[in-house]
Amino acid sequence: MRMVKLPKLFAAPEYLLVKEGDSDETRKKKKKKIKALKAKHTILLGEPVRNNRKNNWLKFNDGKKKKKKSQRYRREKRSIFASPDSVEGKVGVTNSGHTMTNYIPQDKHHGLRKDPNSDIF
Repeated sequence: MRMVKLPKLFAAPEYLLVKEGDSDETRKKKKKKIKALKAKHTILLGEPVRNNRKNNWLKFNDGKKKKKKSQRYRREKRSIFASPDSVEGKVGVTNSGHTMTNYIPQDKHHGLRKDPNSDIF
């Protein structure tokens, strides 16, 4: 694409300038064409700025490398329909064959109060 330096201000061509002898229809057509040319001119003026910002973003985005999860954090994906480890295990139940985790019942924590005289924790 050939780069053409555009003037900052838009200047309409002489044949599109409204003259005294023009009818209303001709005036409307000329104004419409001038408006279209002005819009195209504005878009062409902003194009180098847009391209520059786009290229800067692409350079920045290409520089980033995606981190891979380390082997330690990867979980082995196993189908829930895989055959269970033990004879008593059920198909479709995750962690089949393993016992439930035993939790120790928690006691009340009376030692958390900072001020023994206050009612608020």
